[in-house]
Order: sequence, then structure tokens, then C-alpha cells
Amino acid sequence: MKEQIRKYGILFIGIVILVFLFMSAIEQGKMQEYLLLDDSLPLFTGINAEASVTDGFHPEKDTVDMLKENGFEQFADTIQCSFDKKENLENGDTISYACTYDRQLAQKNHIRIKQDTKQYTVTDLPLFYDLDLFENVIVRWNIDEKEIYPEISVPQKQKDLLISYMYEDGSFDGENIRIKATYDIDLLHEKKYDVSMENTIAYPIGPKPVKISSLEELDEEQTQSVHQQAEDLFLKELLSCDFMATFHGDDIHIDKVNPPVIKQSFFDNETFTIVFSLDVADQDDWFSIFRSFDSSYRGAIYKYPDGSVQFFSKTKHACRFEGFLGFYELATETAW
Repeated sequence: MKEQIRKYGILFIGIVILVFLFMSAIEQGKMQEYLLLDDSLPLFTGINAEASVTDGFHPEKDTVDMLKENGFEQFADTIQCSFDKKENLENGDTISYACTYDRQLAQKNHIRIKQDTKQYTVTDLPLFYDLDLFENVIVRWNIDEKEIYPEISVPQKQKDLLISYMYEDGSFDGENIRIKATYDIDLLHEKKYDVSMENTIAYPIGPKPVKISSLEELDEEQTQSVHQQAEDLFLKELLSCDFMATFHGDDIHIDKVNPPVIKQSFFDNETFTIVFSLDVADQDDWFSIFRSFDSSYRGAIYKYPDGSVQFFSKTKHACRFEGFLGFYELATETAW
């Protein structure tokens, strides 16, 4: 009897084990495997020992999207991936990209994640930054009392690297002018820069501005621009005088600057006079006998190829009136 009970017991245990193994096999059959990280490679920016991983590297994205499409959005949202080091990289460094996720939720959803960590080797980092000599360098025509000439505006970055620029005389071809950069390569290397480009370029400065000789060359918009430039210049001068000017020892307050009038010089058709009529405060009864107070600029008007215009003044005013017979004008302090 005991022997029969023992045989039944062994048989029962065997059946339990078989059932367990069968159920485990079923569970294993339900497991879905996902290869988390694809074969993408990270990109690096910067130079050796100062490089960093560029943004936008997500080799897990396709798998995460697939999990969401398959109804595992809650689990997919638990996946978090990152590098163990992203900055100050140099050639030969090995960096690791690893992902974490909710393992209990993965088990509950019968998900098996494979390849959740990958390593990458940093290679091919340059020793120097490649310097663009002419980045943000601007060349435009400038006008002074004697000539029209190219003016070179140099960014602070190039100034700090002691790079100098000059234009080559006689190189202007009607549209372009040759600009040359001069630098010390040893100094640049100390600053971790190198130059792979030519140090001379043809800069598209455009045609020279033209000095006009007749008001008929200006349209209404250009004429208004000249008016505005002269008015801005005049208001700046008046502000420096606190809108006051002296006359025979008295202070006269300038209340209003009226719209200007442009007149062409009789003796020089390339010189124009811009006249402002002024309203002044009547501070005393005797002051009413003064009938006319003006201020004027003499100068040239230049037209640029893009249609813009520039008034170049030859006049600067003092803070006093001069004149006679009822006609008074702000005195000219300097002129050329």
C-alpha cells in the first residue's frame, strides 16, 4: 500500500512539473523581443579634446515608435536613454549609450528588450577649428569730404585674432573689389584655429554711389529721404544746444523746425543747400521785429545702385544766430 502511494505521489509531482514546464513554454511563446538600439552612429562637433555629441541622436526612436504602434505606449514612455559622456571628447574615447525602462511593466506585457546599451569610439576629430577669414566681414562704400572709398567692417572675433584686412588698389571692376586678409598662423594655432581657404576674395561691393547733379535725378521717395537725413542731423545739433541760440547776448529758444527746402547751387551743380525755416519764441516785445530765422546745410547728394540716397553735409552749426535786415541764420562753425 505504501509503495502504491509512493508511486502515485511521484506521478503527481511529475504531472505538476510537466504542467509548469508547459505553462512556462506558453509564457515564453508569448514574449515579444525588441531590438532597442539600431545601427545609427553619433556625430561629433568641435575639435580634439573639446568635441561634443551633436543633438538629435536617438537610435531607440524607431523601436519606441513601434512599441507605441503595438499598443505598449505606457511601457514605451518609460524608456530613457542617454550618454555617459557627451562633452570634452577626444580621439580614442569610448562612450556608452544606455537605456533604462520599467522591467516589471516589460514582464507584465511579455516584452523582452535586447541591445539596450551600445558603445561608440570617438574618431576623426580635427586638431583645429577651420576659420572662415571673411565670415561676417562687410565691405561698403563710404563717403568723406574728399573721396568715395571702400570701408571694411571687421567682426570682433577676427579683431581678437589680430587679422587685418585691406582692399587692393585698382582691383574694383565695377561690381567686385578684392579684399586681402593678413594673419599670423602661429597665433591662430595657439587659439586652436587653422585656415584652409585663400586669404583673398572678390567681395561683391556693388557699383560706386554716384554724386547727383540735378534734383530731377531724385524721385519723391528719395527726396523725402534726403529731407529726413538733413532733419535728423539738424535736430541732433539743436539738441546739443538745448534748442537755444544766442543773438546779441540774448538766448532765443527754437520752438519748431519746419520742413526743409532743397536748392541747387548756382555755381556748383553738385552742391545742394537744404534750408530749414525756424519758429522761435517771442520772449520780448522788441523781438517781434525779427521776421526770419533759418538754418541751412550745404553738401552733396549721392545715389546708390539700390536706389537709396545719402546726403553728405559740408556744414556744422554753432549755437548762435547771425544776420541783418530781418534775416537771421544759425552761424556756420565749420565748413569745407
